Amino acid sequence: MVRRRQGGDVALVATDGLEGLLETAHLLRSPRRETGLPTPFKRWGLEW
Repeated sequence: MVRRRQGGDVALVATDGLEGLLETAHLLRSPRRETGLPTPFKRWGLEW
């Protein structure tokens, strides 16, 4: 995380991490696929 004095904060993300985030965002656009995602989150103990 880079905190800037002027402008918003920015985050540096590794390319493979960014690709994973973009793929997740793409999958979340589909209402059909969205319903299956909470199960893994619960398994990992994360809030959905």
